[in-house]
Amino acid sequence: MSKSNCLAVGVSGGADSLALILSLKDLDYTVHALIVDHGLRAESTREAHSVAKIMQSHDIPYSVLKWTGEKPLSNIQSQAREARYALMKQWCLSEKIGNLLVAHHRDDQAETFLLRLARGSGIKGLQAMQKVTSLDPSLNLLRPFLNTPKSDLESYLLSKNVTWIKDPSNENISFDRVQIRNFLKTPPHEGFSAQRLVNTAQSMQKAQSALDYYVSEWLTTWVNATEYCYVTINSAGLHKAPEEIVERSLTEIIKSISGKDYAPRYQKLLTLKAQMREGDFKAATLDGVVFRCAGPDLILVYPEEKTLLKKTAKRTHHYGGSWELSFDPFCEEISVGPLGKEGWASVCEFVSQRLDHIPFEVRLILPTYRNAAGEILGVYTLGLDASAMDRVAIKCRYSGPFSLGASLGP
Repeated sequence: MSKSNCLAVGVSGGADSLALILSLKDLDYTVHALIVDHGLRAESTREAHSVAKIMQSHDIPYSVLKWTGEKPLSNIQSQAREARYALMKQWCLSEKIGNLLVAHHRDDQAETFLLRLARGSGIKGLQAMQKVTSLDPSLNLLRPFLNTPKSDLESYLLSKNVTWIKDPSNENISFDRVQIRNFLKTPPHEGFSAQRLVNTAQSMQKAQSALDYYVSEWLTTWVNATEYCYVTINSAGLHKAPEEIVERSLTEIIKSISGKDYAPRYQKLLTLKAQMREGDFKAATLDGVVFRCAGPDLILVYPEEKTLLKKTAKRTHHYGGSWELSFDPFCEEISVGPLGKEGWASVCEFVSQRLDHIPFEVRLILPTYRNAAGEILGVYTLGLDASAMDRVAIKCRYSGPFSLGASLGP
């Protein structure tokens, strides 16, 4: 039976995840349990087998995913969470499953809000967890229980005479989350009740949605994208919106061009913004992204050449934040990397007129096909060697409000 129409469910054997997968089964959904053997304790394999037996007793198909390799000595809960999601994501993508469900509930949401508040998070962080999060263009993470108290989930299991597994790490007061959980059991003020905190997180989500709207509007108005891995900013826009909108917009540009998931350091972003507002601005680099004055009110933005390392065959690669390379499995002799100054010198007499519309700095980072001897076979959009270019597909994959709207091949 194909799994493509299943709902994948992360199941630890605790009350929350058991309530989730059993309630879905009661509602006649087709489900598949993902059980992670984290290996952090000697008993983890035995516990995973115990969860598997519970799934068998309810006729629920399952897969046990094992976290192998060296385990962390610090920040254990965070790294274990990342490993768990990475394993489940990989499994879902390999099975072409579009939805992965986890059992975070109202109490988890309240804990997350307080943890992020204590760490000084802004509006985005104080949204806490989202009901729907994209893990990949083809995979969503769903949290259907975010407004449901943990006590309701336990009551549901008791009504079905189902026994759940208790993770001893949930009682380890050396973990920040456990300390917060204990604090919320007897809060010193009614404002710290789980429901109040969840309501505040939902207010943050609304505020974030409004900010996203105006960031999208700013990017659409003041930024133009191209198929050549660069964008241009009309610098007049740096003075035409509230500071928060400009800063968030610049962050989105940097993440899109660099391909990084995280934002640049805030103080460095403020320095960049101030520099670009100066009348004598020439150039600056942040997180591997170059901002260069290209004329009155025009700033050219592109990836720094040294961040675009040569990619060899056999798999799909991201080249900067804007291009995706997919190699033919039988073209091991071909590599792709930036054209560079030497490469430009060797091809400029053949192609210079065809690249007149592309800034010189961007020509040097164009994805370039080379053979094992380092000889140039082709350059993105330039068919110097059609046979080589047919064997490495390059797609422009801009995301965000200044998307090109379509994939562009070589």
